[in-house]
Amino acid sequence: MGLDRLVLATASALLLSSAAVSAAEPAGDQPPPRQRVVTMTRFVKIFNDHEYDLIDAVRAGDKGNLDRLVAADFEQRNAASPAVPVPRDDWMAANELKAPGQALVTELAVHDRGELAIASFRLKLKDRDLFIVDVWRRKGADAFELLTRYASPIAGTGNPPPVAPTGKR
Repeated sequence: MGLDRLVLATASALLLSSAAVSAAEPAGDQPPPRQRVVTMTRFVKIFNDHEYDLIDAVRAGDKGNLDRLVAADFEQRNAASPAVPVPRDDWMAANELKAPGQALVTELAVHDRGELAIASFRLKLKDRDLFIVDVWRRKGADAFELLTRYASPIAGTGNPPPVAPTGKR
C-alpha cells in the first residue's frame, strides 16, 4: 500500500509540474517575447536634458536660457504648412510648450553629424501628441543651440488630420 501511494504521489507531482510548465510556455510554437533593455547613450542624455531645459525656459519666459538654447536664426516648420516657416520671435510668443500640464519627451533618438546633431522624439503635451525633429548646432563640447524644429501631429491621438490643398481631409 505504501508503494501505491508513492507511485500516486509521484504521478500527481509530475502531472502538476507538467501543467505548470505548459501554462508558463507561450501558446503555439512561438518563443516568448524578448524584453528590450534600453540604455541611454551619452547623446540621448545630453539632448534629453536640452529638450527639457528648452521646455522649462519657454514656460518660465527665461530669456537668458532661451538665448542660450535657441539660435537667433531659428525657425520651426510645421507639417500642416511646411512652406511657411515660423520665425524665432513668433515661435516664442505663441509656443505650444506654454500649455499647462506635463510635457513628456519619449522615444528620443540622436544622430551626431559633427557640427549638427539631429534629435527626433515624441512630445506628449496635455492636449497634443507631436513628432518632433530638432536640428541642433554645436557651440562647444556638449553645448548646442536649436537651429530648426520640424513638428507634426501624430495621427490617431486626437489631432485633426491636415487639410489637403483641395480642402479634403
